Amino acid sequence: MKRDCARPTVFTIARVGMMAVCYLLFFVATQAWAQADPCNSPMIGTTALPVGSATGCGVVITITGTSGHLVATVTGSGTANGNPYDGDEDELVGIQNNTGTMANGVLTGAVSIGAIRLSAPPTFAIPFVVDCTSQGQTCSPPFSTNVTVMPAGPITVIYTASPNHCSDVQVQVSVDGTVVSTSGFLDPGHSTGPIVTSLLPVGSHTVAIQATGEVGGCNNGALFSWGGTLTLSGNISAPAGSVPVSNLFESDGD
Repeated sequence: MKRDCARPTVFTIARVGMMAVCYLLFFVATQAWAQADPCNSPMIGTTALPVGSATGCGVVITITGTSGHLVATVTGSGTANGNPYDGDEDELVGIQNNTGTMANGVLTGAVSIGAIRLSAPPTFAIPFVVDCTSQGQTCSPPFSTNVTVMPAGPITVIYTASPNHCSDVQVQVSVDGTVVSTSGFLDPGHSTGPIVTSLLPVGSHTVAIQATGEVGGCNNGALFSWGGTLTLSGNISAPAGSVPVSNLFESDGD
C-alpha cells in the first residue's frame, strides 16, 4: 500500500520493476526551497519520518534551472536508508529545489532508475446534467460542487462533454466565483483537458461550470440542457455525488 506523507517536499513511490523512465511528470503544489536533507530536515513542513523502516530518502529528485526551464534529476537506487519502507515496494522520495522558484510542474529527460509509480492525489468524477431555466445560449444555473481542500494546494479540473450532446458547448470554469478558464467549443464527448487552479487555502471551495451553446446540430438559437462529467483532482475530500477514479498521472507498469 502506498503512503502519501502529506509533506510539501516528500512523497512516496512504488517500484514496479527495472526499466528506463523516459519522462517523469510530477507536480509540486508548494514551494520547496533548497535544503540539505529533504526527508529528514525539510525547510517547509516537518520531517516525514518515521515511515516504516525508512531512515531517509530512497530517491531524491533535484530541481535545477530557471523559471520556465526547470529540470529534475533523479538520484538514488530506491534501496538506501531502509527503503522500501514496507519491505516490498513503497519508497520515500524527497524533492530538493535548488532554483529559488516555485516548481509547479517539471518534465525531465531520460533517467534510468526503477520504474516508479507516483503517489497521486485523490481524483473524483462527478456525472451531471443541467436543465437550463434561462433563455438564449448561456445556460443558467451553472453546475457547481463544493470541495474541501486539505492541505492547501491547487486542484485540477477537467470537463468532458456528454457524448449524447447533439450540439457543441463552450464552458467557463470558476472557483469561488472567480473564472479560472474558458474553453473553446467542445464536440460531444470531447474534453477541456486539465485546468490547474492557483494555490487554494485549506477549507471549503466552490467549483462551478457554466455552458454556452452555439447554433448547429439540434441548437437552433438556444441551449436547453447540457451535461457531462466534471473530474476533480488534488488534496480534496470526495465531493457529493462523485465516484473515485484512477489518477491520470499514475501508471503501474506491471
